[in-house]
Amino acid sequence: MELGKAIWKVYVHVYDGILLRFHPYLELLGQVKGALGAQDGWRVLDAGCGTGNFIQAIVNSPESVSMVGVDFERAMLERARAKLGINGKITLREGNLDFPLPFADGEFDGVVCVNALYAMANPSQFIMECRRVLKTEGKLVLVTPSQQPKMGPVFMEHLRALRRKYPLLWIFPLCGQILWVSPSLLLFLLINRIIQGQSSFTFFSEKELSSLVTRCGFLIKKLEKTYGGQAWFLVCTKPAAAEDGTAGKGV
Repeated sequence: MELGKAIWKVYVHVYDGILLRFHPYLELLGQVKGALGAQDGWRVLDAGCGTGNFIQAIVNSPESVSMVGVDFERAMLERARAKLGINGKITLREGNLDFPLPFADGEFDGVVCVNALYAMANPSQFIMECRRVLKTEGKLVLVTPSQQPKMGPVFMEHLRALRRKYPLLWIFPLCGQILWVSPSLLLFLLINRIIQGQSSFTFFSEKELSSLVTRCGFLIKKLEKTYGGQAWFLVCTKPAAAEDGTAGKGV
């Protein structure tokens, strides 16, 4: 089995157990949700939806939003289905983001992609596909690891969040979390180390990511560091063809 595919099959067993207790990750979901700004009646694509954590955050909000989640890893989708249950506003599909998206032109008001772009074989094709399936003025919210990401600063951000929440007693929830997740945490850290060492994965500089999305016809609204300074947080929109001049052009 290809190493990249094997990583995700193992990752699913520790993904939620670690990340849903991890303040930087929870804050990141809130940040993405806020930047998307989904409104009643919106149709949103979560590209690389994993176990459905962002979809859950959206469908639990007051706005009536239709969500479509796509992921290539069946085990991730099975966990998402178990978590989200039967909901008429949610569609989950198995699909490889290295291939054209199985959706019509202009089908979505928003596209979200959290920590999936770096693992794609052809990021340019994916960004162009995002542009195709978005309506004019549609929004793309993208999070992807920066160059040489490290877990240390992210854990420090988690520690600061605990100190803010429990100013005098933060050491107790921290020790409890470590004891509870320690076996999974070791595997989680090992998988992240393997991911960082994969030559097939792409970790963008600010200039590279900015160039990629503008080449693909998006207008950047925000590009900054997040997740303990270890990931890029990008918000951009699809302009009318007359505004960007890239209509009909390849990358």
